[in-house]
Amino acid sequence: MKLPSLWPVVCFAGGILLSSALAGRAHLSPIVLLLTAAFLLIAAFILLRVQQVYAAFFIGAAIWACLGVAAAALERASIPANLASTLIESGKLDAGATLRWRGRLRGDPLKLPWGTRYELNLDEVESSSGVTPVTGGLRLTAYQDETKSSPSLPAHAGDRVEALTHANPIRNFGDPGSFDQRAYHALQGIELQAALRNTQLLTILDNHTR
Repeated sequence: MKLPSLWPVVCFAGGILLSSALAGRAHLSPIVLLLTAAFLLIAAFILLRVQQVYAAFFIGAAIWACLGVAAAALERASIPANLASTLIESGKLDAGATLRWRGRLRGDPLKLPWGTRYELNLDEVESSSGVTPVTGGLRLTAYQDETKSSPSLPAHAGDRVEALTHANPIRNFGDPGSFDQRAYHALQGIELQAALRNTQLLTILDNHTR
C-alpha cells in the first residue's frame, strides 16, 4: 500500500463527521469511547495473533472512527455552554442589538495609532430579556475620529466595566487559503469584537485595588 496512513485518516475524519451528525441527538461520552477503542485494540491484537488479518483491519478502522468521535466530543466539552459567541450564533442573544456587556479588563487600555483598545473577560450581558451570565473575551476599539471629543477612560487592569455596544463574533473571510482570524483570536481568548463609538459608553463599575 503506497499510502498506509490514508485509511486511518479517512476513518478518523469519518468519526468526526459522525460525531457532528449525532451532536444534540445522543450523548457521546469521551471516556466510554476511549475505553471502547482500547478494548477494540486488544481484540485486533488477538485477531492478528491468530492470523485474522482482514477482521483486524476492520476493527482497526473502527478504532480510528471511535478516536475521531472521541476527539470531536472532547472539543465540544471544552467549550463552555455560555460562551458569548456561541450564544449569539445560536440566536440566544440578538447579534443585531446594542447590549450591555460587563466584565473585567485584562490589562490597561492599549494606546494605538488609530485609537484605544480595551480587552474584557466577560461575566454577564444585559439585554431586553434580562441579565445572562456569559464567558469569553471581548475586544473593544475606540477609534480616534469617533472619540476625539471625549476624554479617555481612566481604567486599569482588573477594573470591572460595562460597555454599551454592538458586539459580533470574530469571523473569517470566505476566500480559500485566507488567514484564520477566528482561530488566531480564539488562542488569545477573544471571541467577540466591537467598536466603541464614544468612551462615555464604557463605564467603570468597580475599581480594582492594586
